[in-house]
Amino acid sequence: MRPWNLLANQSQLPISEFSAGPLAPVNSPLSISDVLARFESAHFQPTELAWHRVAGQMWLSALNIQGESQVLPLFGDNTVSTQIPFLTLKNTVNTLSPNINKQFEWLTAYDFYYYGRDEQSMYGNRTRPLPLLRVTFADNAQTWWHINPANGEVIESVDQQRRLARWLFNLLHSWDWQPLLERPWLRQILIIGFSLGGLMISISGVVMGWRRLRGTKKRKRKSA
Repeated sequence: MRPWNLLANQSQLPISEFSAGPLAPVNSPLSISDVLARFESAHFQPTELAWHRVAGQMWLSALNIQGESQVLPLFGDNTVSTQIPFLTLKNTVNTLSPNINKQFEWLTAYDFYYYGRDEQSMYGNRTRPLPLLRVTFADNAQTWWHINPANGEVIESVDQQRRLARWLFNLLHSWDWQPLLERPWLRQILIIGFSLGGLMISISGVVMGWRRLRGTKKRKRKSA
């Protein structure tokens, strides 16, 4: 919900240049059998593979049946690890925005602006992995980037307008404040309670309006 684009993202940072798009297996210097052999040597059995480009270099991320991830650089010594090194991500960000001050922060738990939702919820289709690298830029839009270190992708770009929308739209419509998400029974009680309160106010307004209309009709009849 962005009426007249009042709360649209105003960030001008080149987010698309961070990864330069997805890669296909044909871009890989290693064959699929070589890739699988390297993961198996690290005692990891992948069920899904994805190719990525970060800082001009190719990486391959893998997921197993438990949803755990590993990443393999398709250059150098091809050592399997749990995530792309912090310095690689940091240097890539600095290269794309060399003249903007920025801060780097690791998130190991959800907070007010980065949080997961159940599958049946309005935003349940969004992937919200942890840990996460948050980059805070000192640009005009006060942009935040959320980077997944497991594959080097920028999950989202959130500027001050979108953080305001978090308060005005998401919170008031979904009641998805993290302490409430951690206590679903309390969240449901509050939602039901306030919904019933709103229903009672609506019914009271209808009754008062009906009585006023009836009173107006009676006065007209008497005057006639």
